[in-house]
Amino acid sequence: MKKIVILLAISFCAISLQAQNCDSIAQSIVERIKNYSPDNLLPYYGKESEKWGLMSKDGKILTQPLARFPSDIIFNPNLHLALYEKEGFCSIKIYGSDYSYEVDEKEHDISVMTIDLPIRANPNINGFTTSGNSTYINAYSSRYKDLSNNAFMHNGRLYAMAQLAENNKHGIIDQEGNPLPHFDFKYNSLYIIKKDKNQSQLWFYFEEETGKKGFINIGGKRKLYGKLLSPVYGSTYDCQSNEEKTGVVDLRTLEWVIKPQKNFRMGDIIRIGQKEENSTYYIVVYQGDERFLIDMRKKIYKPIQ
Repeated sequence: MKKIVILLAISFCAISLQAQNCDSIAQSIVERIKNYSPDNLLPYYGKESEKWGLMSKDGKILTQPLARFPSDIIFNPNLHLALYEKEGFCSIKIYGSDYSYEVDEKEHDISVMTIDLPIRANPNINGFTTSGNSTYINAYSSRYKDLSNNAFMHNGRLYAMAQLAENNKHGIIDQEGNPLPHFDFKYNSLYIIKKDKNQSQLWFYFEEETGKKGFINIGGKRKLYGKLLSPVYGSTYDCQSNEEKTGVVDLRTLEWVIKPQKNFRMGDIIRIGQKEENSTYYIVVYQGDERFLIDMRKKIYKPIQ
């Protein structure tokens, strides 16, 4: 039988948050969710506390509101809940998906910081050079303000996204500094948004000087040109918004899942599931002082009061 393991990381402020308080909160959470699989647990919003708790998909409230953000109280695949109170801080971590658990106290995790080595501008080259046979760029022409750290392969040649120093426009160059067709430094913004395993179908997000946004592949084909509302982030879904409308675009198909509309405002997109390929995605909807979830089919999930 798999076990739910709760790890408590406790740091002390001027007044200590009692370890047994964290322990009792963790015990209470697991006791209330033990009859539900993680995939059947959704965050709900408490208007009075302005925090988020856990409910079942059918709307049964299971825990009191505890988290500041809905993404703090979901399983994907584990739940990591940081609690900030006047007395101090504690971090509750719940692992697993079965009905028994163990409680253990741990110190804070030590974060490991990785730092990319800086690449150097070189006035004696026209394009860029890479380190050995790798795609890591170690030098680039000083005519560019910035280059991505890694080049990419297309039709047997290396290319890199670059930004001109003279006007800050973005484009794509080969190692000799020749621009790729359709990417001749005419974009205010440009970055990779989608690629397949052999990188033959790279897709980029772009924004023109006119403000029009869209997707373009390496061959120049465009999608949703002039229809995107805002810059794109993420790898699966992105919530698009401007002052009037919000919508959701699927970054795997580069098509609208929810076309831009004015009926309600959408915000964070959260993933719930033990494995990414089997996960379900939900959108946080804002209506006045209400907050609730919808899925990609616009089915509403609210607690039953």
